[in-house]
Amino acid sequence: MIEEASDFRLRARHAAHARRVALHGADASLFHALATGLGYKNNSLPFLMVSQRVGLRLASGSSGEALLFGLSGFLEPRTFDSGDAATRDYLKPLWDEWWTLRDGLSRLVLPPGSWQFSGIRPSNHPHRRMGALAAIASHFKRLRESLQTGGPCGFTEFFESLAHPFWSTHWNLSAATLGKKTALVGPDRSLDLLINACLPCLSLESARERLASLSGPTPSGRLRRALQWLTDGKFPELLRSARHQQGLIQLHSDFGSLSALEAWGKIRSGSTNP
Repeated sequence: MIEEASDFRLRARHAAHARRVALHGADASLFHALATGLGYKNNSLPFLMVSQRVGLRLASGSSGEALLFGLSGFLEPRTFDSGDAATRDYLKPLWDEWWTLRDGLSRLVLPPGSWQFSGIRPSNHPHRRMGALAAIASHFKRLRESLQTGGPCGFTEFFESLAHPFWSTHWNLSAATLGKKTALVGPDRSLDLLINACLPCLSLESARERLASLSGPTPSGRLRRALQWLTDGKFPELLRSARHQQGLIQLHSDFGSLSALEAWGKIRSGSTNP
């Protein structure tokens, strides 16, 4: 059942990718999927909206980073005024670009309430994730070549080498520095992007084979809740493979919130009477 659910999830993502390709082209479809993945569950929608409003062509151009941060609503005068020297040095060229563009694009800027900042680790802060998206866009040609020559391995190697002169050592625009130089996109997130953004670009058969061979990223709280819901926490080995992780997520998404199943879970655990 878990493997069938995983296959259903893969087929759905593959079909969604095909629809996006028909509307926007293969490169733009991948760019939108990567943006969604960088936003994770809390900020996936605003990341997708920004990537769509800017578009890959402009995002990969000389004004791309300014447009991404400007339309996100992250470029604010108070941020520039309160920043330290390194932050102001980073923001000044972005402001110089955005200043000439913002009047014509003001209606497209996301309102502050679009973003969720609480409960997010520093390395995953939306400011830093947007910096990663800007780096991906500026190196998108190299990403495409890595995929063409190395497939999923090339995809992973691209993210291992991805860096940014400011965001590799900062986690937001309030001059908050990281303790050391940190990967823009860590191994777990790059693996998640491989599964959810890259594999749907392949033929369905190739994607199935790749997914079956992959170990999954470090299990999230969501995955552990899915395992607890379905098996009472038994069979932790199901958390190891990417295929089983995808199946657990799909089943929990489809059925885990149904009150009848939740009641049945309580009955099984002995917390209530039948």
